[in-house]
Amino acid sequence: MPLLVFILAFAPRAISLNRFLTADEDDQLQFSVQFLEAVSQGKWVEAVVVGYPGVPTMSLGALGVWMQDQPLYQQLDSFLAASLSELKKPPLSTAAINDASGSAVPFETSHTVFLPLVSGVNIEPEPLPPVAAVTGSPLDYIQLARLPLVFMSALAITFVFLALRNLVDQRLALLATLMLAFDPFIMAHSRILHVDAPLAYFMFAAFIAFIVYLDRGKWTWLVFSAVLGALGVLSKTPGVLLGPILIAAGLFYTWLAGSKADRRQRFKRLALALLAWGAIAAIAFFLLWPSMWTRPGYALTHITDNLLSVMQFESHPTSGNFWGPTQSDRSPFYYLIAIPFHLTPLSTVGLLAGLGMIVAGFIHRRQQIQSFAAQCLPFLLSLLAYDVLFVGPVSLVARRGDRYILPVYFALDVMAAFGLWGLALAFRKGWQTLFKQQTPAFQPNVTFALLSIPLLAQIFFVGQHHPYYLTYFNPLLGGARTAPYLINVGWGEGLDQAAAYLNEKLNASDMTVAAWYSWQFGHFFEGTSVDLSTNNPSYSADYTVFYINQVQRGFPSEELLDYFSQRVPEKVVTLGGIDYAWIYPGPIVDDSVPDALTHLLNVPFRDSVMLAGIDLPATQAKDEIPVTLYWKVLNPLPGDFNVSLRLVDQDGLVWGRIDRFPIGGLIRTRSWLPGKVIRDEYMLKLEPGTPPGTYNFDVLMYDYDSGQIYGQAQKLGYVHILPSEKAVDVEALKSSLPDQTDAELSPNMRLLGHDLALTDWLPGEQQTLRLYWQASGWLKDDRSVTLLARHESGREITLLTDSIGPDDYGTGKWYKGQVLAEAYTFAFPLDAEAGQYSLIAQGSQEAILGQIRLKWQNRIFSLPVEEQAHIELVSAQLGQAIQLSGYRLDQDDETVELDLYWSALSTPQENYAVFVHLADANDKIVAQQDQKPVQDRRPTTTWFPAELVKDSYQISAPPGEYTIWVGMYNPDSGQRLTAHYPSGIVSEDRIKLTTIQVSGQ
Repeated sequence: MPLLVFILAFAPRAISLNRFLTADEDDQLQFSVQFLEAVSQGKWVEAVVVGYPGVPTMSLGALGVWMQDQPLYQQLDSFLAASLSELKKPPLSTAAINDASGSAVPFETSHTVFLPLVSGVNIEPEPLPPVAAVTGSPLDYIQLARLPLVFMSALAITFVFLALRNLVDQRLALLATLMLAFDPFIMAHSRILHVDAPLAYFMFAAFIAFIVYLDRGKWTWLVFSAVLGALGVLSKTPGVLLGPILIAAGLFYTWLAGSKADRRQRFKRLALALLAWGAIAAIAFFLLWPSMWTRPGYALTHITDNLLSVMQFESHPTSGNFWGPTQSDRSPFYYLIAIPFHLTPLSTVGLLAGLGMIVAGFIHRRQQIQSFAAQCLPFLLSLLAYDVLFVGPVSLVARRGDRYILPVYFALDVMAAFGLWGLALAFRKGWQTLFKQQTPAFQPNVTFALLSIPLLAQIFFVGQHHPYYLTYFNPLLGGARTAPYLINVGWGEGLDQAAAYLNEKLNASDMTVAAWYSWQFGHFFEGTSVDLSTNNPSYSADYTVFYINQVQRGFPSEELLDYFSQRVPEKVVTLGGIDYAWIYPGPIVDDSVPDALTHLLNVPFRDSVMLAGIDLPATQAKDEIPVTLYWKVLNPLPGDFNVSLRLVDQDGLVWGRIDRFPIGGLIRTRSWLPGKVIRDEYMLKLEPGTPPGTYNFDVLMYDYDSGQIYGQAQKLGYVHILPSEKAVDVEALKSSLPDQTDAELSPNMRLLGHDLALTDWLPGEQQTLRLYWQASGWLKDDRSVTLLARHESGREITLLTDSIGPDDYGTGKWYKGQVLAEAYTFAFPLDAEAGQYSLIAQGSQEAILGQIRLKWQNRIFSLPVEEQAHIELVSAQLGQAIQLSGYRLDQDDETVELDLYWSALSTPQENYAVFVHLADANDKIVAQQDQKPVQDRRPTTTWFPAELVKDSYQISAPPGEYTIWVGMYNPDSGQRLTAHYPSGIVSEDRIKLTTIQVSGQ
């Protein structure tokens, strides 16, 4: 039976030991080689490598490193290949390994400290590998470095079984041991080169051996306990907590003994044990750590200093936020949240049953009932004391890590096994079984058979995570859906798969990848890897790999994470239902524009930067669109500018927009270097109800503080939007609208509301109204809507009649529940009567959208007589419908005041904007003002034929001589109106008014 337990514990741990590297194993490999060098050369003081002190891990790791390059091992390689085919790779000879200077590194020494049984074999040993060789090629060593720890963990689990069967029935002991052996959290950590697993199994083995001594009185168990306890402390300093744990557990186990005779006997054993255990443990501690043989004071001081430094931390750099501001890992209660997530459903149920058995045991003891719960009470309380006295002190240390509480899972699993055994007894014989002194002889076999079914199910589901056992989280708590938001996740697993994906690229060996945990990633990647400890590596890397615990904690910067969160990863590595790694293409900053872009543009934004291209990974989208802009820097930019990316329809209406610093502000535009190409990625979310159709993009670069446009490009690229398949949150949509009409205009067609702010309007002023519709049922035909304006007198004006939905997606194609918006542009006739109107949407029914006041507009058709003497007549034409009749100019030392007099040859069909530029002798614009006429109070569509409109501007400029240029343009397209000025000067569709001098005094 012990051999079976060992095999079951060893086999799943020993397979695929080279699949990934965890964080800190680079240090552990280095420490192991340093320890090997020190011990093999008899330099005992140098065996103090770290302050944990980590002796068992370094010894076992050093054994594996030493074995890798020994001729004896290489001669046995063919024999071991069949059974260890997944454990190792063909060994690389280190005979020719050189140091940094190129000279051979000599190591000529005996290694009988580690392999005394083969020290007499007449085979010349290979030189020891230097530290740089091991940490530089960890995949050549990690399998055998881990293997001795796997062997030791399986041996410790077998020891626990041998100890438990001295306390309880062998079948219950086997159940508890198998739950330990196949606990995914324990399995994960007992397969890697680190100190936490040795601490855990040495501590718990010492604890169980101590309890067996108290129960049986055999000194052999006490010696085992003390030696194992010393190994626990030598593994990691929290092992000193075993002292108070044994005292408390011993008191519980003694105080609650079944009879007074048992209590007296156990108290004697406990008193002797507390004296002898410490002495034996101290001797073992001294003998097992070579550094104690020469300078014990130095070694102990090293441990003490390390412990004090950890205790003095208020926080640790590895702590941080979890996807936001919660800072949950800094809470002293963090481990109370973390512990349940690493349990299995079986151990969770068993643990709750075990806690219930403690309560039942106290009750039965008081009632003098000899039940299974009462019999187990001393041991269960001892296990509970073990967990509480370990978790409590560890929770006071500021540094958080789930592996730091690994020892408690041994006790929790054993307690869970006892709880499950009690449940099985109850299920087998009814609840009264708990009150019987002894169950029939056949009962343990049946009970074990009942429990073997869920145990096998646990083994099956845990096995599906092989070899990434760290990815298992308790499904009863939501597992992969909730764990990443509450506890630390990720220790390097999955980065091997990220590297494997990139290795499939044709030019993988020539690529540079920036990655978190770059050591763990880089040894699996064929190219060059750089560490993503700051923002800089991601700028020029061909790919950037983000890792889950990095993102959880907000490293290396909030700006970098924000920027990449808006990008679409090329690949996501998912393990156990959790996204562990995200692979993003790069570089962010390059020297050239990629060849394969959706749209090559080369649109200049003044003389500093050029929008070289736009990349649209998909020409069809439903809810969001990944867009990549490529900026080519021509000259230094004069400031830090924002970029506005807008999705516009064929009428220029915006259906989605993002405003932010380019590349998330990682490199502000003022710092962009000439000659570089900036990759700027966006994830543009569509507005709810965006109708299907073909859309373009507008790109503006502008000053955030002043809003002044530095450059713009319109109607770029195209994307075809498909009907969204996501259900729209109707209530949220309605709450965002100025009006919530919510009326059924025709059967199964609801009008949810509109987005138009109803204010005072002018006749001829164009308005755009978005109506939001929902198909409340199945529609079999195409519907239309009529917009009416009903005057307070009762007279009606039909503003428009139009279909609902795009031309190629009428309502007959809508599905039940679909929400779509439709934009309608209209205007009141120029001769419409002023007054109050109700705006009405009409189908088979009608709904009032709101009230409108149509204002009366005073109009003039000739220049005022009193101003004619101060007005310079111009008679220049812009486009087909607008004439600049004259201007009036006033100025002081710094400010230019300009009145323009426009005349409508006919009513314009578009709403144009005016620009006024002050340019120096080199035609460089030093000041400007853009606005729609009369501060946007007189849109050009409201002008009567032959009407004269006075339009005023005020511009400040530094001292100098300037030319005043005037023109008009379409603000949607940026296209200027063609200028014609027979008696004056026109340049680039600008009209030259005059030249002025600004004194500045």
